[in-house]
Amino acid sequence: MTDQLQALPWVVSKNGDQPPTEFLCPTRDVADGRLPKLYNAAIHHKFSANQAALLTALAGELTANCFDHNLGKWRDISGCWFSFSSLEDQLHITIADRGQGILNSLKQADSSLASPHDALVVALTKQISGRQPENRGRGLKFIINALNEHFTGAKFILRSDDAQFVATAPIETSRIVESIQSNQAAVYGTYAEIVIPPETK
Repeated sequence: MTDQLQALPWVVSKNGDQPPTEFLCPTRDVADGRLPKLYNAAIHHKFSANQAALLTALAGELTANCFDHNLGKWRDISGCWFSFSSLEDQLHITIADRGQGILNSLKQADSSLASPHDALVVALTKQISGRQPENRGRGLKFIINALNEHFTGAKFILRSDDAQFVATAPIETSRIVESIQSNQAAVYGTYAEIVIPPETK
């Protein structure tokens, strides 16, 4: 089973099992230490140095979110899942955590949010952060903009609770809402996957 297929069962299970050590980053410094390996893997897959650096930055943004929004609020297993692999010549980057989820995080900044669907819409379209009063909340928009500008054809998947966003770059802001579905298998925390096809090189 490929690593991205292992990650999803890990976050949809009510009781999280300890994941393989090669994928679990229990602390931020471990996650940061694996970023150069992703850069090297991207270079090995014939991405340019600029593309490899950008992919590394995108992964760094996602792993940072896992720690920034869940410190002291993990459900059971602290840290994040961080893996990358090649499948059918596509580069898959998968990052997941068993934290509080996007809705509970953003409700600290906007208590009116009532559903995981609404939270995903806000997270993907507005500058808002669960770490108020810090001026943050640009991370997911940065990821979408980078995919649009440098990786046309890339797929971005984001799941939290029972909401799921799936879109292929270029991702138009006006179509983000229609790309979010509810009533999916519940993710206990967050799950993100970036799939880069070979034609983006």
